[in-house]
Formats: sequence, C-alpha cells, structure tokens
Amino acid sequence: PLQARQQSQDATKHSYWFTAVFYFILLIIFMLWAAPLVSRLIRLRQSTKALGKGDLTARIPLGGVSYIRDIEIEFNRMAQQIETLVSDIKLLSSAVSHDLRTPLARIRFGIDTIIEEDDAELQKRYLDKVSGNVDEMTALVETLLNYARLEQTLVELEKYEVDLVAIVKSSLVSKHDDFDVQSFELDGDAAESGISIKGEQRFLIMLVNNLLQNAARYGDGEVFIRLAKKENLVTLSVEDNGAGIAPENVKQIFKPFVRANTQLSKQQLSSEITSDLNAKPNTAQGYGVGLAVVKRIADWHQAKITVERSKKLGGARFTITFTV
Repeated sequence: PLQARQQSQDATKHSYWFTAVFYFILLIIFMLWAAPLVSRLIRLRQSTKALGKGDLTARIPLGGVSYIRDIEIEFNRMAQQIETLVSDIKLLSSAVSHDLRTPLARIRFGIDTIIEEDDAELQKRYLDKVSGNVDEMTALVETLLNYARLEQTLVELEKYEVDLVAIVKSSLVSKHDDFDVQSFELDGDAAESGISIKGEQRFLIMLVNNLLQNAARYGDGEVFIRLAKKENLVTLSVEDNGAGIAPENVKQIFKPFVRANTQLSKQQLSSEITSDLNAKPNTAQGYGVGLAVVKRIADWHQAKITVERSKKLGGARFTITFTV
C-alpha cells in the first residue's frame, strides 16, 4: 500500500508538472501572438496623443503584419483629413483677407471721394464702382462657402457608372465661346467602346469645366484635349498654349485661393486702389479655387493629377488618371 501511494503521488506530481509546462507553453504562445498587437496599440496610443497635442503630422507607420491594420489605415486617413482641413483654414483665412482687403480699400476710397465730390455724374460713376466691388466681395464669400461645403458633399455621395466622353463633349459645347479647341482626340479603343468610370456626374462635370476654364483663362486661346483608355487606366489631358507652370509652383496651384498673381506688393495695391477706381474686380480672373476643386474631386475619385509642359502647344498640360 505504501509503494502504491508513493507511485500515486509521483504520478500526481508528474501530472502537475505536465499541466504547468502545458500552460507555460500556452502562455508563451499567447504572448508571442499578443506582442505585435500590444506593440501596435502602443503606437496607436502614442500617435493619438501626439495628434491630440497638435502634431498634425502624427501618423502610424504601417507594418507588414498587423491585427489592427484597418484601424491604423483609417487613423492615418483621418489624421490626413484633419491636417488638410486645418491647412485649408489657414490658407483660406490668409488668402481671403488679401482678396477682401483690396475691394474694401476701394470701397473706402470711393466713399471718401463721393463725399468730397460735388459733380453728380462723377458721384454716380464712383457709386457704380463701389457697387461693383460689393458684388466682388459677395462673389468671394459665396465662392468660399461653396468650397467649404464641397468636402462634406463629396463624402455623402455614392459613385455610379458615368460616361466620361459625354461629359467632355457636353463641357466643350458649353465652353466653345471661351477658346478655340484645336483638337479633341479619342484613342481608338475609347472611340469604339466609350469610356465609363465610377463617379458622380455632377462633380465630374465640374472637374472638366474647371480644367477647361483654367486653360481658357491662362492660355492664349488654344486648347487640346485627349481622352484615352489603356487597360484599367483612363487619362484625361487638357493642354493650353499659355505661359505654362513652373515645376516649383505645381503644388501651390492646387491650394484654394492661390493664383499666379495672388501676392501683390504694397505699391501695386496702392496703385490699384487709387487709380480713380478704374481697377476691375478680380472675378474675371477668378479666385484661385478652380484647381483646388479639381484636386478635391480627383482625390475623391482616387485619381492622380500630373502637371507638365505641353509638347504640343507649349503651355501647361494637366492630366487626370482614373483607375477603372
């Protein structure tokens, strides 16, 4: 009986040891599995704290293997949107303050001149100028509000099949008085089968119209358009015969309220204000929002924008590449 009891105790001890080793191995396996998750969660916490403290460049470096990769991607996307919005707010406030300053100064100068002027005809002339500058300010505020609404509007829309060829042809018809379309070229495959992409027709029309309007505004009257499809890529190119865009200015032109002549010197501004109110409102040359709208719409369609020198016309060449 004593020997049997001893054997039973030994067996129990062995059982305990085996159980302990089993759970220890299980713990090691769990730790090996959980370590990457814990590491990614720590990185997520650090990036969140950094973003909360105002570091808008905080991002989570994506690893090869991550259990929360979708969360990390969405965090980076959210952080990028926040950085873009804050950047836009700063840029808009700076640019709008400039664009509002000129008509406000004209209005002030005009009112002072009207008070001092006794000639009824001159008073009416100055009143007309003041009214034109009020209209300019109103148009500027409306442009600002429309641009601010664009981001939220795009997010809420659903994409569906849209005929890009029909959009381009329709836009050309509406813009035919603004410039001479030297050529609208469709590659062979597109001419036969057409080109459709996933998107929202209203905003794609806006994208094409803004590209054409930009070519008409900064070109010298000639525009060349090409629409092509190769495998799963659709490219829309708009070229003009203007002065072109310097490579160092390419990133700037897609920011809202940025134009080639946005920055005026004090001497230029003074001349513009005091030139007998003959300076025209800048609505004819735009507010620098057209290409910013193009960029937003292209980003929403996951399209890539490239800007280069046009070999055909010598001006700027804007190319939008869609993935279908």
